[in-house]
Amino acid sequence: MSTSVVLIPGAPALVPELSGAAFADSAAQVDTVCAMLREAARTARRVLVVGTDEQRRTLPDVRSTLTRWGADIPVGREGAPAASHGSVPDPALIGWWTLDRAGIELPRTFTGVDERGPGHDCRPAGDDAGNAPVEGVGVAAGDLVVVVADVPERRH
Repeated sequence: MSTSVVLIPGAPALVPELSGAAFADSAAQVDTVCAMLREAARTARRVLVVGTDEQRRTLPDVRSTLTRWGADIPVGREGAPAASHGSVPDPALIGWWTLDRAGIELPRTFTGVDERGPGHDCRPAGDDAGNAPVEGVGVAAGDLVVVVADVPERRH
């Protein structure tokens, strides 16, 4: 069993409820990304979403919303514990929205990496940073790794 890696855009503007009529310009690309995710997830056991997060947080499988961008759109798997939208990094929200749109119901976690580039540790924070480790965050055979590419101008 191999590990699949899919790179997806991290732009909130790809969400129809956030972009309005402009979504028509990117709908085909979103559909293509969702098709790639479905294909990659066919044999996967779980999903690890990776994205930039200055705090290098790791999150278990939770649900939240896209409220920070002005639309109360739920993201995350049904039955996963709720988390406030402020506690979930942007790339996790967009990654989970994309997985939801693709209809992927596999367990998922998020691992944040530092975006400051070369010379900085871009591994997830460990216990020495005061963060509790999330069970099973390492990549294993059979995982689907979704890398959320950050947009140049971040919105908070």
